[in-house]
Amino acid sequence: MTVLSRNEGSDWSASDAAEALLAYAISIAEGGSAAVTRHEYAAAHTRLFEDPIARRVASRKLLRLRTPELLWGHLRGVATGSGSWALRRGAAHELIAPIIDALFGGTGSPTDQLVTGATIRLNSESSGTLGTRPSPAVTATPTARSPWHARCSNRP
Repeated sequence: MTVLSRNEGSDWSASDAAEALLAYAISIAEGGSAAVTRHEYAAAHTRLFEDPIARRVASRKLLRLRTPELLWGHLRGVATGSGSWALRRGAAHELIAPIIDALFGGTGSPTDQLVTGATIRLNSESSGTLGTRPSPAVTATPTARSPWHARCSNRP
């Protein structure tokens, strides 16, 4: 599990803090507020909401749930009794998953869709012109692809 401390908070990205907060929330949903230290939870919560995207996307409820005890109180209100941990985990995901989605995928620019479309057309048009043996220029291209290239390509 990712552990954040107040001293390390500046070294962590908002997405790291969001993932840590989700892991903490799942632990709390399954084991109560004692499953996570107040210090670790507060460090992740504070670091996450220093990010303007996270603050904009987050529910007001999550912004107020600053301690494991407060989150546990909310999750316990969702469901109690046998098998309720699954419902509480689902509630934890509902609180934090939109932030993770926004931090990882929602930061694209308006031109991303245009670039993606052009890349797909280019790949489909040029794929018919390649023979069975690729040219040296094609084989000399690096195989490591950035996440941007992976999103824009229709090939794995």
